[in-house]
Amino acid sequence: MKLSVLVVTFNRPDDLLDLLQSVADQEGAADVLEELLILDNGTSVDYSRCWEFVSRHPELPIRVLRSDENLGAAGGKSLLMREARCDTLLFLDDDAVFSTSRDLAALGSVMEKDFFREARAGIVQLRVVYHDTKEIQRSAYPHKRREPATTDSEFLTSFFAGCATLMRKDALDLAGLYPEEFGIYMEEYDLGYRVIDAGYSIGYDPSVTIEHKESREARLADHAKLRRQWVNKSVIAWRYLPRRYFVTTAVMWSLEYVRRVRGHPSSYVRAWLDVLRIPFVERRKPIGPEALAYLRLVDARLWY
Repeated sequence: MKLSVLVVTFNRPDDLLDLLQSVADQEGAADVLEELLILDNGTSVDYSRCWEFVSRHPELPIRVLRSDENLGAAGGKSLLMREARCDTLLFLDDDAVFSTSRDLAALGSVMEKDFFREARAGIVQLRVVYHDTKEIQRSAYPHKRREPATTDSEFLTSFFAGCATLMRKDALDLAGLYPEEFGIYMEEYDLGYRVIDAGYSIGYDPSVTIEHKESREARLADHAKLRRQWVNKSVIAWRYLPRRYFVTTAVMWSLEYVRRVRGHPSSYVRAWLDVLRIPFVERRKPIGPEALAYLRLVDARLWY
C-alpha cells in the first residue's frame, strides 16, 4: 500500500533535517512512499539546510508547500490532508524519526492487518517512544485506562494522540478534517470522535516504533499549554458528549491546571471565562448511540 507522508514544520529546521535523513535511510521506501509533503507553516528561521537536502535527493518524492502565516497545527495538517493523493496518510511530527531502517516499509501494510480491517479502523496510532530514553511516551499512548507495556498488541481505543498516525482518507471524507479553530492541542480528540461517529474505529499498533524528541522549540509555555488544553477539551465535551461530561471535564481540567501550574492566576481566570462561554457560542453536535456504545466498549475515559 502506498503512503502519503505528511509533515508540518514550524521553526525546527534541525529536527526536520534529522527526519529527512531518517526517511532517506529507509530501505524499500520506493515501494510504499508515494509522496512526502512538507508544510513550511510560516516559519521565521533559516531552513536552507533542509531545502538543500531536498534538492540533493531527487529520488525522494518530496514536495514543499509554504504558508506566509502560521496556520496552527490543526490548520496546517488539514491543508496537507487536502493536498495528499494516497488513500492512506501517515502523519509524522517534524521532531520525530524512525527507529529502524525498515519502519516505512512495514507501515505500508499496517492498515491491511486483519484486526484493523475487521474493525474498520479509520485511524491507527503508532507506538511512540522518547528519542533519548527509548521509554514509551505516555502522552502519546492512546488509552487512559491502560498502562503501556512492551507486550502490548493491537487494540481499539477512543482517541489518538498524534506524533505518528496512520489515517484512511475515506474516513476523513466522511468525518471531515481537523478543527482549524483549535490551532493546537486536543484537535485529535475532535477528529477522533467524528471518525467514530462516522462508523469507523480507532486503533493502536505497536509493531513499528517512532522516536520522538518532543523538542521544546516552538512550543507554548506550560501554563499557556494547559489553558489551551483545558478550554479545547471542554469544547469537545460540549460538542460531542452528553452534557454531564462537559461539566466534569471543565471542573477536572481546572483542578489539573491548579495542580500543575504555579502562579499565572489571570490565565486561570481567563480560561474559566472561556469555558463558561462555550454553551453560548458552540453548537452541540452529539455523537450517536452507536458511537457512544463503542466508546464504552473500548473503556474510554469520558469524565475528563
